Amino acid sequence: MNVRKMLSIFTVVFAVQWVGVPASAQIDPGVRVVVDNHSFWDVHVYVARGGVRRSLGPATGLSRASFEIPRSLANEDIRLIAEPVGPGGAFVSDVFFPRP
Repeated sequence: MNVRKMLSIFTVVFAVQWVGVPASAQIDPGVRVVVDNHSFWDVHVYVARGGVRRSLGPATGLSRASFEIPRSLANEDIRLIAEPVGPGGAFVSDVFFPRP
């Protein structure tokens, strides 16, 4: 398959997915969580619910990072997990119930 054909297929699929989502469903604000990383190590932050975790993003060492927990996860008890990029074990928060 040549590059031009692949590009046109990708464009059509992308356009269908973008147009096919109703405007009311495109913006679904969740709950904002602020993580203060007091470690020298960069960490990757996850939200965990029922043994399944979802990536929120990185938080660099000695900094503050803000993440949005999707509304679908904001109606249940969850935990935050911070896994260091370097050595060391993960930090797991207590269970909490975010409120939108």
